[in-house]
Amino acid sequence: MQEARASGEGGLAKLVGSPPTLLLGHLAFLLGQIAEKELRHHVERQWLSTEGRERYEQAISIFEELHETSALASASQHLASLLEYLQKPEEALVHWKRAYLTSRQ
Repeated sequence: MQEARASGEGGLAKLVGSPPTLLLGHLAFLLGQIAEKELRHHVERQWLSTEGRERYEQAISIFEELHETSALASASQHLASLLEYLQKPEEALVHWKRAYLTSRQ
């Protein structure tokens, strides 16, 4: 996981400041997934919840701007799942709704 995280962060660092691209969105999404998986395996690392959420939100923002509905729905689902895990059901519901509505477009 650490190698995947380092590679993803390196790629993201190279793309920071560039216009939003599908690659940038998928890198942010991947880093969100890595943080979420690490959090679920190492509950004591609570800082991973913030990192995962921020990366998913970054991916969602990029996918919205690019009108990538499939990727947007997927990122919204993952963020909703993370929020449920963090016991934030009201916030999760917002993202579940977004995922559902986006997938129907």
